Amino acid sequence: MTVLFKLEEASADSKGFAWASGFGALPTGTSFLHPTEQALMDRFWKVNPMRPGMTIDPGGRNWPDFLGHGGSAPSFFTCERVVESLRSIGAPMGRITEMPIADIDAKVLKSKPAPKYYVIETIPGIEVDLVATGFKLDAQGKAIVNPAPNPWPSPYRYRLDSWNETDLFAYRHFGPNDGPYIDMLCTERVKELAEKEGWTNVRFKPLELV
Repeated sequence: MTVLFKLEEASADSKGFAWASGFGALPTGTSFLHPTEQALMDRFWKVNPMRPGMTIDPGGRNWPDFLGHGGSAPSFFTCERVVESLRSIGAPMGRITEMPIADIDAKVLKSKPAPKYYVIETIPGIEVDLVATGFKLDAQGKAIVNPAPNPWPSPYRYRLDSWNETDLFAYRHFGPNDGPYIDMLCTERVKELAEKEGWTNVRFKPLELV
């Protein structure tokens, strides 16, 4: 039986790990942001100038492998050792953008060397089953997103027969923009790698497959 997962940060289940409240614009750009979100962030940064890189909130005591983020996308940043581990098994990845640390407001963490963190862009490898998820379709078979399914949020259900059988992938967007993709869906192989290497502040949520 095939089991696939969504990889998430686990700050809600653990305590003491660093948390990023947001980030300032990067000189290299933020290609990982959806165009709509990019426009919102550009307006925010114009009114609220920030140093390039992320701001670490007070209270954290340890640097995790998956660092939760409460600002715009992404929902977490991934440390260098995880990036290298995924590369070692040939997990397909798109662009990888380093996210520097601009400010640390956690006193304990100021004295602890921080790993390098990154945003991993992934590659579509599975399709959402629109009807099973609750979307109505238009004449071209595309999802009608307004109004959204009722109740909402409706858990996404994925077509197993559309999976490309890679170890790391994203679901293909069904909106007008094809990317960027930063969701991290994966196989049991990645979950086993995480358990073997002791990745911290991460959880694997099984996907609903049809």
